[in-house]
Amino acid sequence: MAGCSPIIEFVAFSNGRLRIRHDLDLRELRVMGDLDCVTLHVLVGALASITGGGGVCVDLAHLEFIDVGALRVLVNVAAQRDDGHVLTLRSAPPQVCRLLNLTGWGEAPRLRLQAATDPLAAVLFPRPGQSVAPTELPSPA
Repeated sequence: MAGCSPIIEFVAFSNGRLRIRHDLDLRELRVMGDLDCVTLHVLVGALASITGGGGVCVDLAHLEFIDVGALRVLVNVAAQRDDGHVLTLRSAPPQVCRLLNLTGWGEAPRLRLQAATDPLAAVLFPRPGQSVAPTELPSPA
């Protein structure tokens, strides 16, 4: 189809445990499912497939689980970028924000975090130095 961006889709396991979509035009990976020691090689391969300079975005909006080893890979990839650009973790779910907070990796060089926009997540899992006043809590529906 003319005008469509090429998409390469890496799929690990036929049971659908992990799917990573790579949009070449956007230099973006979309992660769906679980990132752990079993699926880590797929993430490493997908990140290695992004060549050339420029920032890279990893969309975690549909991430269901991540272990510390997979998060370490993302942090290390960001730190090793020598082109002056950053690795952005977009729509990071609360558990990713919390894990980055607990490990201290949230301050890693060339790693940018764009947390999910859920206001309750900001209250439950604040970033370092962030304080949320009780009046900012969302009211029950």
